[in-house]
Amino acid sequence: LGSFLDLCGVYQAQGRVEDLIRTASEGIKRFPAERRFYLTVANHAGRNGQYERAIEVFGEAHGRWPQDVQFKDGLASAHLYLGMQRLDKGQNEEAERHLRQTVTLSERDVDARLNLGRALHNLNRSIEAEQEFDRVIALDPKAPLARFHRGMVRQALGDLDAAIADLSEEIRQNPAYPPSYFSRGKAY
Repeated sequence: LGSFLDLCGVYQAQGRVEDLIRTASEGIKRFPAERRFYLTVANHAGRNGQYERAIEVFGEAHGRWPQDVQFKDGLASAHLYLGMQRLDKGQNEEAERHLRQTVTLSERDVDARLNLGRALHNLNRSIEAEQEFDRVIALDPKAPLARFHRGMVRQALGDLDAAIADLSEEIRQNPAYPPSYFSRGKAY
């Protein structure tokens, strides 16, 4: 174990990232009780947008050490970023799955709840979406775009007065976001 950790330290000091990750990955296989190997591999994967790999490694580590906040938070973040990536690509079912994992791991994550609400709205599950936006606003009344998205959902549900109220509040808080004006105009 000591020689693997020393080798990782040398590679890190020399900036030899590929060698570091290869050695830390081998360290996970040979020494599965050493947390530092998991952190090295998973954090590197997350920083490089390899969210599936980060989820795999953080997930394994979280399973081994469920009380370790670093692994739980890392796993939640990897699910969040993968969910947002899927949402941006219009893969709403995949986005929902990953964002739901995030809120399971981190109930107070405003970004995860906001994006989960967006995915649910895109999936035409407006009641659930509205509930997520309610949670976002309860957690952070000034969360950017929360009232915009809830206003859009309320408009889709036909509750135009509530939609106008949300969109007006979004405009008050964030006057530089043109879609709020457009959506409020449609609601009027």
